[in-house]
Amino acid sequence: MRLIGSYIFLLFQIASCNSNSDDMVYSKRDTILGKWQLFETCISPGNACVLRKVKDGVIIEFKANGEYLVSNSNKGDGAFECGGKYEVFEIQTNPSQQAIEFRPSCNKALWTHRLVFNENNTININPLCIEECRYTFKPVD
Repeated sequence: MRLIGSYIFLLFQIASCNSNSDDMVYSKRDTILGKWQLFETCISPGNACVLRKVKDGVIIEFKANGEYLVSNSNKGDGAFECGGKYEVFEIQTNPSQQAIEFRPSCNKALWTHRLVFNENNTININPLCIEECRYTFKPVD
């Protein structure tokens, strides 16, 4: 199981390393614009996902110019540690799914996460995990 998960992770990483943006089909970003607050996480420690409510979670503001701002952050939160640039795109192998790339200004990492718009007006930002990892955000008025 771990070998299959590692193989899938490696394939997605290779596919996401394509720096030629002309090969990607971009989606509209206006659905993610605005402020979103983390209120729930679901992280798998190797088996079933453990759901946890988050009090005073990180707030991410997505701007139309491709920048994102972070407030209420805890140090060491990776893509959510500080603001930077973001880009939303459709996954080439499955155009009905979207991904989001974060390029934080405080570190040199590129964070690629799956982006899911839920029917209850929330979004999931899912890091690439072998098991399940999910960060759920709600809009901030």
